[in-house]
Formats: sequence, structure tokens, C-alpha cells
Amino acid sequence: MHRLIRTKFQERTVIAILHQLQAVLDFDLVVIMADGEIAELGRPAELLKGKSMFRELWDAGNLGNV
Repeated sequence: MHRLIRTKFQERTVIAILHQLQAVLDFDLVVIMADGEIAELGRPAELLKGKSMFRELWDAGNLGNV
């Protein structure tokens, strides 16, 4: 499914709710929601470099370094 999204929807806007956090790395932008509002927004690789809510989720899932 992820391969299909990457290839067939390459030039489209895709909004996805993911349960596998590693799949987020295939996307250009991550939006972290909290209490119905945007709490954090950015490129996955950039958010993983520093202190961020996304990094906390990544670390909590024991997904290792990227």
C-alpha cells in the first residue's frame, strides 16, 4: 500500500492517518495534533533531529535512529 501511494500519488496531496510511525518518513510533512489543534508541524527528518513531539513518539516506539 505504501509503495502504491509513493508511486501513483507522487504529484498529489495525500492526507494519511498512520498507525505505523515508520511510514511517516515517506511523507513530506508531519502534523501532530493534540486536543484537536495542531501542536507541531514539520518535515519528518527535521523533526527527528531535535527535541520535538514527533521525536518523543519515535523514541517511545523504540524505532531507533534514522
